[in-house]
Amino acid sequence: MRLEYYENEKLLAHLEVFEKPNNIIYFGKLFSATQTALIELLKTLKQNYHDRTILGPIDNSTWFSYRIVSHSDNTPTFLMEPSNPLFYATALQTCGFIEKESYNSSITPLKAIHDPRADSVVKRLQKEDITIRNIRMDSFEDEVQKLYELTHNSFKNNPLYESISKEYFVSLYSAFKPLVHPELCKIVEHKNEIIGYMFAYLDTNRLIIKTTAFKPLKVSAGITLVLMEMMSKYALKKGATDIIYALMHNDNHSSKTAQKNAKVFRNYAVYEYTRQR
Repeated sequence: MRLEYYENEKLLAHLEVFEKPNNIIYFGKLFSATQTALIELLKTLKQNYHDRTILGPIDNSTWFSYRIVSHSDNTPTFLMEPSNPLFYATALQTCGFIEKESYNSSITPLKAIHDPRADSVVKRLQKEDITIRNIRMDSFEDEVQKLYELTHNSFKNNPLYESISKEYFVSLYSAFKPLVHPELCKIVEHKNEIIGYMFAYLDTNRLIIKTTAFKPLKVSAGITLVLMEMMSKYALKKGATDIIYALMHNDNHSSKTAQKNAKVFRNYAVYEYTRQR
């Protein structure tokens, strides 16, 4: 279902509605030229679905575009980052929506990533028969298939998560293949079994950390530190100067640890409206 708002026969705002179980709807694919137009569109959304819990922006599921920028210090956007005028957040709040989930992106110089503990962690991991390798580009789709179950198990408890089929998962990740540097897609194995991976990509002079997923094993303690060290060295050789921890959930403890010396430059949110009963 698509909702639109016009003034003088000119389309100024639109969104799409996605039906979900448990009396919930998502709204997504949001566009508005002005704050006033967005407020009027959101009023219509609330009137049409007055008996539902409304969440958004989410383009049907969190496997697609979701969240809006709620605060920014005007750091240039990075590749695949949500982008919108800040009045989107103001309009949602004006219409009684509150933040349901909140996220942030932060930045720090690549040279600050070096950790003197990395070498000792590498030696310990080797003793534990843990290996780190690049993704195999000549069998990329097969490699991604192997990551499906691990990804699902790592993210299934995340807010708003919905499972998808393995085939769909492979098709989504295959779309990223042109961005992939094998050196920035690391697969971690323990006795030849995949136990984790980290995926990052380069955007001009910035290294973007996109996805990390690991089995909760004691033997792999410190692996993120090692992967960050390896990727940072590669990115520096490619001319990158900064690292961005992208779109991290504010309640993610591991991301807070990784970001401890980084500066938050953008905040994002998914909003919720529930009619008062």
